[in-house]
Amino acid sequence: MKLMRRKRDTGEVIKNYYPPVIDEATWQSIQPKKIKTFNAGPQTDANNLFSGLLFDGYHPDYRMKFFMMNKEKGYIYLSSDYATIDPLYLERQQAMDRGEKPVARPLSGESIRYNEFESHFLRHFSEIDLFQALPERTPAESSRIGLLEKDQQDNTKALANLVRAIESGEPSAVVMEQIKKREATARRLAKELEAATDKERRQKYAMDSFEEEHQRIIELLGAETREARLSLRSLLHRVIERIEIFPAGLLEVPDDFKMVVYPDRHGMMCYKVKLVGSHPIWIWWDGWYPYY
Repeated sequence: MKLMRRKRDTGEVIKNYYPPVIDEATWQSIQPKKIKTFNAGPQTDANNLFSGLLFDGYHPDYRMKFFMMNKEKGYIYLSSDYATIDPLYLERQQAMDRGEKPVARPLSGESIRYNEFESHFLRHFSEIDLFQALPERTPAESSRIGLLEKDQQDNTKALANLVRAIESGEPSAVVMEQIKKREATARRLAKELEAATDKERRQKYAMDSFEEEHQRIIELLGAETREARLSLRSLLHRVIERIEIFPAGLLEVPDDFKMVVYPDRHGMMCYKVKLVGSHPIWIWWDGWYPYY
């Protein structure tokens, strides 16, 4: 027999039935502010065309975080996730919390407008001939997989001979040591062959598809619908490995790159685009870009 529970009538809520400890204004002032943030990882919407591709050029292991300050006004920014552990940035925040005058903002605290970056990137990226940017494969690169396969076959044959020697006689410490070395070599060769094969596959895909992909990207540059932006984002992820952003320009300029930077581009924001299987491409805020 199923028992029926009677719903308890809680009655009308009587405001201020108990004396408040603090007033309403104080209570509202200490409530945590809600800020909607988006990480630069995979997302379900199409706001960020570069999700998972953007990195801090000064600290390449850290991503550029995508966050929205005001959805109505479209205030969307990119900032480095390195700020979460940067002692200089954390010290500055603590000083501000104490009401003290903060020190100068460190590089990790610099942010850039996402919409400006997206517009700049798409405008100048469309001018790059991706097919021409692909490097020619050297004879050494072309023969590497064949050499690795030959080494793998030789090592497998030698390992089989050692195993047979163990099976036909008394175990030998010398033979066992050789078997361990051959097994370690087999693991190393398998990893190197997998990496080389994957690299060749990606390069071949790039060679075969960059021209077609680039044309499709140009067609979608003015995309406004969600579906079109998702298609554009998918295309960008197929031709780009990563983008490293330098909001304050290059701090350390390589000797063979100084003529490009000095005197006009020192301190100018720039970013490095690493294409799949290709050379990096540098793009400065004035729109000038070299292959490097």
